Amino acid sequence: MKAELAAGDCTRTFPARELCEREGWRNAKGEPCLASARAALPKLSSAIGLPLPEARPMGGVSAESLAPSTDFPDSRLSCPLDALDEVGVVPVTGTEKGLARSMMATHHPGGDAACPGGRIRY
Repeated sequence: MKAELAAGDCTRTFPARELCEREGWRNAKGEPCLASARAALPKLSSAIGLPLPEARPMGGVSAESLAPSTDFPDSRLSCPLDALDEVGVVPVTGTEKGLARSMMATHHPGGDAACPGGRIRY
């Protein structure tokens, strides 16, 4: 692994996968826990003196993926929660993904930045 890292021929996925294999890190589906291994790599790297490849930037929202902000109203509420009817969480379907991302980019303090790991839009 040191030779591959020194040659610069790999991404951080390579040592993360290697770490999962050596330590037996698997999720409930039996797949390697790559996100956890990637999170552990910087500390492990400095402890054993193993240089890591530069982290690649995570993808984010592109202008093409956003729905225009006029597609949804600003529906801020200023009332107690018990004054509302039933409130629920509804998963976003594939056809609503662009609208949901636009709403996140416009209204969420963190924007619509890409998150590591799996996520469910709601």
